[in-house]
Amino acid sequence: MKYLLPTILVLSTTVCFTSATLSSEPAPAEAQSAKTCGEPTTALPLYRMFQATVPARAYEIDASIITANIAKSGWALETVSAMAFASQKESTVPFYHLINSALRANFWTINTTERDAAVRAGYTVGPDLTYIYPTQICESVPFYHASGSANRDNVYTTSEAEYLQFVGQGFLDMGVAGYVLPFNAIQCA
Repeated sequence: MKYLLPTILVLSTTVCFTSATLSSEPAPAEAQSAKTCGEPTTALPLYRMFQATVPARAYEIDASIITANIAKSGWALETVSAMAFASQKESTVPFYHLINSALRANFWTINTTERDAAVRAGYTVGPDLTYIYPTQICESVPFYHASGSANRDNVYTTSEAEYLQFVGQGFLDMGVAGYVLPFNAIQCA
């Protein structure tokens, strides 16, 4: 019973967030075409969760995983960071989730060299792949990355102001992790 309220909150938030929509303005022909871009209406909200005890942040598009993490592991839903794809689309690349359970550390990258170095250092590639753009195309925006202590708390955001706030608090400036579609919420009824 004690997990009923958080589960209801997540489910109602999920319904609200998955009602997300992208801008209805038409894209310039050169910026978006079927030959270069993933269909934006197939992008899903990429949720950001926070666990204060580690501290750590996690990113997920699967609402059932989010609900389970909140109910069982003490994670709290923070926000929708961006819109990402659940499967490979035109011009997208994997946004690898690297996990080191012994260190309780994790981060995400599109860079295969960085991924391979992390695997050699004891990280494993998580099963929860999402896909983002490696360059700024298709109306995508920068997905800024700031890294906290011991690579445990990694923040990815489309908000430059939020990014700079974390860097100002002592997070490492990791630059742009890739490019994502912005999240433009609609009013939940």
